[in-house]
Amino acid sequence: MRMSSMGFVVALLSASCLDAAANPLNTFPLWTSPGHQTRSNALLVSLRTPRPDVLWLVVSSRGTEGEAIALAQSYAPTLGPTLVVEGRNGYFAVIAGTLNIDKAKPNLKTLKELHIIPQDAFLSRGESLDRVAWLSFQRGESLDFMEQTAYLKLVQRLQAAMTRLSFYHGSIDGLIGPSTVSSFNNYTANFGVPAGDLLTEYSLAEIERGAGDGFRNDQERNLAQSLGFTDATSYRAAMAGGFPSASIFLQAKSLGFSTQKEFDAAVLGGFRSRDEYQRAQAAGFMSADDFRAAQQFGIQSKTELVAFRASGFTDPVEFRNASQKGFADKASFDKSEARRLKASKAAANILLTDAQTFLKLNPQTSNLVEIADKAAALNAQVQT
Repeated sequence: MRMSSMGFVVALLSASCLDAAANPLNTFPLWTSPGHQTRSNALLVSLRTPRPDVLWLVVSSRGTEGEAIALAQSYAPTLGPTLVVEGRNGYFAVIAGTLNIDKAKPNLKTLKELHIIPQDAFLSRGESLDRVAWLSFQRGESLDFMEQTAYLKLVQRLQAAMTRLSFYHGSIDGLIGPSTVSSFNNYTANFGVPAGDLLTEYSLAEIERGAGDGFRNDQERNLAQSLGFTDATSYRAAMAGGFPSASIFLQAKSLGFSTQKEFDAAVLGGFRSRDEYQRAQAAGFMSADDFRAAQQFGIQSKTELVAFRASGFTDPVEFRNASQKGFADKASFDKSEARRLKASKAAANILLTDAQTFLKLNPQTSNLVEIADKAAALNAQVQT
């Protein structure tokens, strides 16, 4: 074969002398360097599939070779390498590789549901396809569409976006299935079909941008933005907590509150944080001032604080001592103490009198000095 003036190489390959299993592209009746066109006068032969257990995935067609090649090149970011093949009807088909025949129809249906390929894409055995006009596959590269890197990355990005929107809960593995389709259907029900009715690099980037803030639909996003929210997580947390706006939600969140009701009660009571509010609540306090006063006095509950304030005591230690003895107020405690002191004084006077009488009758008693000292001390105590 000769090189054309444009440097293209056209070769007629014989399947009988090439290893088709090692290199699927070797089964093509015509070969050209990737990214180039074949000569216009190339031999026309039927372009059957490289193996009997696969079908060509024809994603589109155009009336001219140039239009078909331009379209094929535009598919590269999402579908990966493609072929442009001239058909016997004069149109040029854009082929995105092959699909295994046992799963070809369900995979074709799923790819259409996900808007990865056009709705008029179809499967072909290649009987009506004659000449490879252009291709971007590399020699030795797999023709299996489901293995193409660009396609797998496309599905993974879609799954990741659906996950952020809480539509998808499966693995981000690039494998299409019911969960991926269901999540995408939820997306289109809320946001509409991607621009251009096909997942392109642009439309996927738009989906990812929208999924970045996590809103499930435009209505939710618009309502959230009208309340000052910029992300779905904060918006939903605020709505669950009953907050009317982003500013109040953020203020409450900074203090540890998750519900508007609790935050309002805390603000009304003058509490500085949710921790302080909860500790006060556990002790029965509704007012931050009362709670802090109780802490200052070492009082543990609202009931105890009320009793302390009503008792007339100013010293919480004296109050607790009186309470332990069964007294509810300072007045009754003081009266009891006065009676106790009076009784003690009377008892001491009797003892002193007895001691003095004993000493007079027994002046020679040993330890007389010690007894006298004790009597004097007891007398001094009684006098006070």
